[in-house]
Amino acid sequence: MKCRYKVLISDRSNIEENLALEEALVQQAEQGVLCLFFWRNEDCVVIGRNQDPEAECRMDAAENLGIRIARRSTGGGAVFQDMGNLNVSFIAPADSLNELICEGILLKALEKCGVKARKTGRNDLVIDDTEPEVPGEGGKFSGSASWMTPEGNFLFHATIMFTVDLERMTAVLNASPDKLARHRIASVRSRVTNLSDHYPDLRMETLMRAIISETAAFCQM
Repeated sequence: MKCRYKVLISDRSNIEENLALEEALVQQAEQGVLCLFFWRNEDCVVIGRNQDPEAECRMDAAENLGIRIARRSTGGGAVFQDMGNLNVSFIAPADSLNELICEGILLKALEKCGVKARKTGRNDLVIDDTEPEVPGEGGKFSGSASWMTPEGNFLFHATIMFTVDLERMTAVLNASPDKLARHRIASVRSRVTNLSDHYPDLRMETLMRAIISETAAFCQM
């Protein structure tokens, strides 16, 4: 499809500020324009729209470690983020953008960077050469979610783990099953990995350039 694209890179690292920026970009989506938004956050846990923070997080550990907890507009599971994680958001009117398009751009960009990856059934990307295709397993390094506003604007955002502190992630996301009450939505726990563990020479900036390049190619189709 022929369209214009614009690239925005946040200079902030506060989760509430970045979520507010993303929401503003969604509300201001322009016809014929695909907005690509890159952002990173200091240590935080981002929970899905319908999740209970006490069911998903160890609240005492989060407080002791100074880890912020925030809620996003999309569904899906709880995600730990630090500056070793890259967030990428695709924003456009829903008549010109969908999940398959965004996932395709990400997979092509990863392939261009030499990363062997595949999608699993829960909107996750996993390293393709580590484990057999078992749902929820196989070295997950990326998760995604999407949302459409009542006005018809579409948001797809994904996390990409490069050098995330997995020990801090485990400490804060280690919720006890007995805290789960009826009608609460619990995340599916997946084994995760960092891209740096499999592709130590890959840089975040290199993948960002590849995503921009593949977005430009899509907009010229």
